[in-house]
Amino acid sequence: MLIRMLAVFVLGTVVSLRVSAMEVNAWPCNGCTETQLQSAAANRGIGTHYIYDFYHANLRKYEVTREADLMPGAIVFLAEELPVPVELQGKFSDMVEVRQSLGDLSKILVEVSVGPGDPIAGHTAFDVARNGSVRNDISDWLRAYTGNILERAGLTSSLSGNLLGLLQGMDKVFTQGELLTIDVVITLTDGSKVTFEFSPESTTEGYPEYKDNSAVDENNNPVLQPGQTPAVGTEYSFRRDNSERALQDWLNHMCSMVRCVSSSAGSTPIRACTYSREGVVCITY
Repeated sequence: MLIRMLAVFVLGTVVSLRVSAMEVNAWPCNGCTETQLQSAAANRGIGTHYIYDFYHANLRKYEVTREADLMPGAIVFLAEELPVPVELQGKFSDMVEVRQSLGDLSKILVEVSVGPGDPIAGHTAFDVARNGSVRNDISDWLRAYTGNILERAGLTSSLSGNLLGLLQGMDKVFTQGELLTIDVVITLTDGSKVTFEFSPESTTEGYPEYKDNSAVDENNNPVLQPGQTPAVGTEYSFRRDNSERALQDWLNHMCSMVRCVSSSAGSTPIRACTYSREGVVCITY
């Protein structure tokens, strides 16, 4: 194996980064040449460092040591390239393919529709906003069927498999400033939508969490969460073909959160509602 070593001279204060055998320090150097990759590692100081380049699909591992030098006030760092562990190389290859297909790893967005046979088919955005157990149901569903759901969202089986692999090893996604985050926009059976997020910030590792204030009804009106009050003047509009039940469901939810001037859709379709100082006021066709 060809061993590459690079000497870097540093004047002034030196920051030493020490890592245990189990830690992975990876730093970006996108679009870099081999020499620049080595230089980037050497500039990290003493220790084992990984440098990655998404543009050229390169992942390098270096051991950086400090050597004495005759130049007064100068310190020399030597960066020696070492083999990258197979597991990390495979993880990085998955990241490259996902990134090339979906863009920035921290901004991945997929959309999926719930079918009548899915275990969460009976839930609505109103349920999600109000009920923690409903949010848990959807989180469990996403976690249990992630691969199938990603393919249903239009991803190829290969891309879905790579993304699933990254999700199952989030602690090994070692990119700096681009930590894996996947927003799943779910269209529920009544047409309402909610967004759940896979993120390293999740309370329970590996389980997606509901994104606050992401719920909208089938007319794309924001769905209030408990404790919230709309700004005075907030308007809500409805399609002419909305069913009476859909309108009543919206009113029931709103009136459980804030005061309503009218709490029944009645037989005349609602055209729009406004939140005023008196409460929710609706006009009909």
